[in-house]
Amino acid sequence: MDPDATLNEIRELIVDFNDTSKSLASRNISLEAMAEKFQALDDWLNSGGFLPRSWDLSVAIADHEEIWCNRCDRDNEHNFVDGKCLCCGKD
Repeated sequence: MDPDATLNEIRELIVDFNDTSKSLASRNISLEAMAEKFQALDDWLNSGGFLPRSWDLSVAIADHEEIWCNRCDRDNEHNFVDGKCLCCGKD
């Protein structure tokens, strides 16, 4: 299983389901597919599989130097007070 791909598919199915211009039958198909994908991801995680990258806090922390929070990005620097950034908590 690729949890990143599965999560992306779930997100796309949510968009499809929320598209009120589509027929009810089409939206129900999206809902059923979304439930199946969610169940597969849940089974994967419960059997010891790794989290999707966007849900993995350790990845977010490791990538922090490249991914700034909104305020840090706007200022292009961290706002340190007492050794921690006020907006993102970085040491």
